[in-house]
Amino acid sequence: MHSDDKPSDGGQQPERFCSPEDRDLREFYDVNECAARYAVSPSTWRRLSDTGKAPQPREFGRLRRWRISELDAWDAAGNKPPGLKMRRRS
Repeated sequence: MHSDDKPSDGGQQPERFCSPEDRDLREFYDVNECAARYAVSPSTWRRLSDTGKAPQPREFGRLRRWRISELDAWDAAGNKPPGLKMRRRS
């Protein structure tokens, strides 16, 4: 961990890092799966997430993954990437 990565709250990991209950990667999408789900490019999906316009990923080392249940909740709340028409999931 770099000095600027140290948690400032007395040792707790920041929310973006995975916790023990996040270990099952089958519950997560990678950037390509998220991009396909929302019909955007992977770079667009990363940008949307980085700017807070899409759900935030969890980090597993250098891997970034988005929890499927959080994407489902984001969809259910009527959210979508800006300027996109959502496709119906069957």
